[in-house]
Amino acid sequence: MQQVRDLWDHDRERINSVFSSIGEITRKARDLIQSGLPGKLGPLMDQNHELLKELGVSTPELDLLVRAAKGAGALGAKLSGGGLGGHIIVLAQDQLETIAEELIHAGASTTQITAVLSTPVVD
Repeated sequence: MQQVRDLWDHDRERINSVFSSIGEITRKARDLIQSGLPGKLGPLMDQNHELLKELGVSTPELDLLVRAAKGAGALGAKLSGGGLGGHIIVLAQDQLETIAEELIHAGASTTQITAVLSTPVVD
């Protein structure tokens, strides 16, 4: 995105630090998934969303949806895709219908609940 490139051009040290933090979060998330512990991803998703906000790829609408999901009991939530597009992903173990209802109430046009089954990856 040009917006991120412009930020990087003006403050490379800070933006490189944000990129490094996102990379570290991604590595930690991969390790949790491979260990069969996806339920522990919530805080990493939240941290990632904050970093993406810092890069300017979130929107007030996405931030509102993330807050609504978290307020309704989500373990974590973050924007999804390239940003500025209007999608979030939410991690929850229960209260799925409540979270979906709160998202609609907060302005989401649709929600989709998908079950994710996880088993540890054996090398």
